[in-house]
Amino acid sequence: MKKIKKVLLLAMSLVMATGLFTGCFAGGTNNSGNGTSVETVDGKSAYQIWLDNGFSGTEEDFLEWLKGDKGQDGEDGEDGKSAYQIWLENGHSGTEEDFFDWLKGKCDHPEDKESSTQAPESSTQTPDSSVVEAEK
Repeated sequence: MKKIKKVLLLAMSLVMATGLFTGCFAGGTNNSGNGTSVETVDGKSAYQIWLDNGFSGTEEDFLEWLKGDKGQDGEDGEDGKSAYQIWLENGHSGTEEDFFDWLKGKCDHPEDKESSTQAPESSTQTPDSSVVEAEK
């Protein structure tokens, strides 16, 4: 059942993406503005694909089927560290306001100015501010 939902959602996404990229929402001729025109055809709706796959019901039934049954609530996990706390643990110092300024690139702390710049092109900045080599 989940596999069918995924297929239908993928189909809906593809139909929407096709419409966005080719401008074929209404069918007919699409003049791209470069002297060429493309004949477009309306595709099936996700609801029609659902019906074609052996299901029956109204569009409302289809939408309810997409939502599915409510799952069981899981247990709450432990609270993690704040981004500010991780920033401090990675050698920075300052108040939460200093942290927010650092995030915005407005830091005034000399020890933070170097780490607030972007990493070199050959590396990637990770969330913990360490630099790792980028894959080539």
